[in-house]
Amino acid sequence: MPANWFNISACEGDEYKKSICADKRPYFMKYARPDYSAKYNTFLKNEQMRCNIKFHMPVKELLDRYFNGEIIGETEEEKNQLEFVRWFIAKSPLGTGACSMNKVCWHIEERLDPYKIELHATSGFDYTKLKVKRRCTNEHREQLKDAYNYYMERMKVIAKDSSIGKIDMSEYVREHDFMVRNVRERIEGLCPSEEERLNIILDMRYKDNCNQSFMWSMVGSLICDRLAELEREGELA
Repeated sequence: MPANWFNISACEGDEYKKSICADKRPYFMKYARPDYSAKYNTFLKNEQMRCNIKFHMPVKELLDRYFNGEIIGETEEEKNQLEFVRWFIAKSPLGTGACSMNKVCWHIEERLDPYKIELHATSGFDYTKLKVKRRCTNEHREQLKDAYNYYMERMKVIAKDSSIGKIDMSEYVREHDFMVRNVRERIEGLCPSEEERLNIILDMRYKDNCNQSFMWSMVGSLICDRLAELEREGELA
């Protein structure tokens, strides 16, 4: 790509090029990259506090008002709000522009928020419902934990290489996908029984607090099949 597509300093004073320069990863990428999510969440936490103190509202509400054209800078309060929003957008580690994928992401977040609030309020999730009656050997548990530790070490290396510019995004995706396939094949070889794999990795996630993306990458399809089975049996009510 031409440098002025993603590097502001390469736009050479051209205001149009600056206006369309994608110098940040878009907001929705926080769900694809844990390191992006961590940086954005830290930034948001600090600005959330500042926004609440200054304007008595969350950042999301202020941004919504800005993007809806409700803040026009007529009053001193609105001028301060505009200054805050512009500073937030400029300093945010992720792009908050209303691109198509960000809009889709925000829509999904909005739809899921009530369920997340309800889940936190009830805290009634019992992961053991997802398990099946199947004996799990200690040998297989230890082997899958070793595979998990390898997965996490490789994830750290790939993320670090990406953060320092050693590999670009396409290379990151290729290496990440190759690593996931490699670990999944290793796990399937070590523990051929789908039911046993499901039980062990569920325990690793909810008892030992292993990485959530590991669980979904390794047994995500098995979890979905199990949920469908429980729904047919009326066990999810």
